Amino acid sequence: MRMKVSQANRGQAFEDLLNFTNLQYEKAGIALIHKRPTPMKPLRRQGFHFLATFEKKSTVDYDGVYRGRAIYFEAKSTREETRFPLDNIERHQIEHLEKAEKQGAVCFFLIEFAKSHEVFFVPLATIGTTCCMHRTAAGKVSRGRTLTTTPTPWRKPNGQS
Repeated sequence: MRMKVSQANRGQAFEDLLNFTNLQYEKAGIALIHKRPTPMKPLRRQGFHFLATFEKKSTVDYDGVYRGRAIYFEAKSTREETRFPLDNIERHQIEHLEKAEKQGAVCFFLIEFAKSHEVFFVPLATIGTTCCMHRTAAGKVSRGRTLTTTPTPWRKPNGQS
């Protein structure tokens, strides 16, 4: 029987892996990277549960310092097998990363292909260029466009080299 994966939690395992990895980097003195909380405004309480709404658009998922340099990155997960839909990236996220990069930060995306258990490091310039090529006159990414370049593997599945 096939289980339905909630849209809200589709990348949770990937985020958990990143959080664990970042904790290991911190313990080893390699980097200090934290998950940024999404700004939420509570509306009401129902027992142990809270009903909340997003207070404002969040910027990126992670920020921190690696070897004395600021880093900012967005973690994305897709169930697609060989392509990453650009619709998954919000314009304000690219704009925030571009501003940080102009200030000297290292900015990138980590994209997980959940079915194949592969994660790719994609520089901001690659995403920015690809999105710019597919922008409509209104400034939105045209629907159905995907990242078709071959990104650099960040890690291979099952610890293979």
